[in-house]
Amino acid sequence: MKQWVSWTVDNLFRGCEPKDLVATMTAAKVEASAAQQIVVEAVALKQEQALHKLESVVSILASLQIEQWAAGHTSTMERVSALSPAKFLAKYYFGSRPVILTKLAQDWPALKLWTPEYFADKFGDAMIEIQSGRDQDPNYEINSPKLKRQVRMRDFVTSVLDGSAGNNQYLTANNHALKQPALAPLLDDIGSLPDFLFDRSRLPNESLLWMGGEGVITPVHHDTMQLMHTQIVGQKRWQLVSPLQTPLMYNHIGVFSKLKFDADDEVLYPLSKQLRIIDIIVRPGETLFVPVGWWHRVESLTPSISLSYTNFAPTGFTSTVPNHFTYRNPHEAD
Repeated sequence: MKQWVSWTVDNLFRGCEPKDLVATMTAAKVEASAAQQIVVEAVALKQEQALHKLESVVSILASLQIEQWAAGHTSTMERVSALSPAKFLAKYYFGSRPVILTKLAQDWPALKLWTPEYFADKFGDAMIEIQSGRDQDPNYEINSPKLKRQVRMRDFVTSVLDGSAGNNQYLTANNHALKQPALAPLLDDIGSLPDFLFDRSRLPNESLLWMGGEGVITPVHHDTMQLMHTQIVGQKRWQLVSPLQTPLMYNHIGVFSKLKFDADDEVLYPLSKQLRIIDIIVRPGETLFVPVGWWHRVESLTPSISLSYTNFAPTGFTSTVPNHFTYRNPHEAD
C-alpha cells in the first residue's frame, strides 16, 4: 500500500480529484475502503510536506533578513527625522521594515494640548466605550467585544490618573472613539501630515485613539494592515517580531500568539528561544511605522495617549499602495 500512498500524493500535487484517485485504485483491485483510507493518509502527508517546505523557505528568508539588519547595524530599530517618499515606500512600506519617525508630528497641537486632564476638562461629559474587566479574563483581547463598557470620559481619566485603571481598563482602537461626534474635535489637533504619505480626508475614518494608565498591556498579536502609531503622551515599550518568524510564534487562534515575550516562554514554548525580538521604547512625538504582519506586544510605561492611523495614499509616487490583505488565520483555538 505504501506505493499507492506515494502515487496518490504525486497525483494530488498534480491537481487530481480524490474521487478519481479512489476510482483508479478500485479499478486496480484495491478495496474501496482501503482506497479511501489511502487518500486520507495521502492528503495528510501532502499537507505536511507542503507545510515543511513553506516553513523552510520562511526560515531561510528570516535568517537573511536578520543578517541584512546586522550588516547595516540596524538590528534594533532605526530612528530617522525625515524620509523621502521613494525611500519610505521602497525600504519600509514595501520592504516590510519598521522604523521610527522622530519628527512626523512635530507641529501637531496635540503634543502641547493633549493630556488626561485636558480630555477630562474639554470632553469630560462625553460617553466613551472602553474595555473593562481585563484583569478577570486572561484572553481579554480575544474576548474584547464582551468587555466593552460605556463610561464618562471624566471618570475614566480619574481612574487613569489615580492608578486604579491599570491594565483593567483601556480605551483601545476597537472602540473607535474618534468616530463619535463628541470627540471629533480632537482631529483638529492633528497637525500636518506629509501629503506624499497620507490622505487627510480619510483621517476621520482611519484614525484610532488609545488611552490608558501605566501597566496597560496589549498582548502579542499582529495587525492585518500597515499602520502608523504616534505617541502623544507618555511612553510605550514595543516588542516586535518579523512575520518571517511566524513558525516560531505559536499562533493559536486568529492573529494572536500564546507567547508573552517573558521568561516563561522558553519553558512553555521552546521554539521561542530562536526568536529575534526588537525591543524599543517609543516616546512622545515619535511615530512608529508597523508593517503588516509584524508581531508585537505593547506595554504602557506611564499613563499614555496615542494615535494610530492607516490612511496611506502616496498617489503621486505609485499607482497602487495596497493596505488590505487577506490572512488564512487559525480559527479553532489549540
